Amino acid sequence: LTLALGIGPVTAVYEMVDQLLLRPLPGVANTRTAAYLLLGTPGRAPSLTQEDFDEVRRSASLLQGIASYGLTTQDVAVDEGRPVSVRATTVFADYFRILGVQPAEGRLLTAEDTDLDANPLVAVISESLRDRLFGPDVHAVGRTIRMNDHPVEIVGVAAHGFQGAERGARTDAWVPLGALVPLVGFRPETLRSRRDVLHHEFLVLPRPGATPEAVETQLSEILARIGARHPDEARHFAELRPTIYP
Repeated sequence: LTLALGIGPVTAVYEMVDQLLLRPLPGVANTRTAAYLLLGTPGRAPSLTQEDFDEVRRSASLLQGIASYGLTTQDVAVDEGRPVSVRATTVFADYFRILGVQPAEGRLLTAEDTDLDANPLVAVISESLRDRLFGPDVHAVGRTIRMNDHPVEIVGVAAHGFQGAERGARTDAWVPLGALVPLVGFRPETLRSRRDVLHHEFLVLPRPGATPEAVETQLSEILARIGARHPDEARHFAELRPTIYP
């Protein structure tokens, strides 16, 4: 295999398998049921607009839940203290429910919290960030931190060392997708535009008894229907090949 593909591709394949399949993630209870959804090939995963994601979410009857997430970096500070750079994850829909994460304090972000019309200036933080900002014995829920100079309320702390859905992209804070507007400077209309794709990384929770193959088939049919309504995007939708990694 090494001779045929070269060291680089083999390493990339091994890292992907190790990342997705071999080791359980800290704080994730649903390691046997939650799954990653890729819509393309590793390293090149086509994405969905908000409109398309919502349709997949409504139509995928073989899924108990689907969520998307993305990574960003935020400067986080308490009161007037010195900011620290923190890797944060924007989440949409059933992210925490799919993974089965539990709160150490307060609550986690729900699908309702991530609705684009909801207040985006709320956050869940990791236990390690709580300890770094406040100390291990200090209650963090209800406190306000500054993220990129915006006030953000902490509504929960993720338990059991949870630091995200990917080992290679560990994160210490989670905010709704809509936080891209105040915290990153996105235009509000960008979130709902057909020209802007915001959903790149996906998690799914298949219904009991639904095989990965059945889920992939159903998702392919849904995406094909969406693509048929938008012939100017035919090339994009032709690249959407759902693959489930339990």
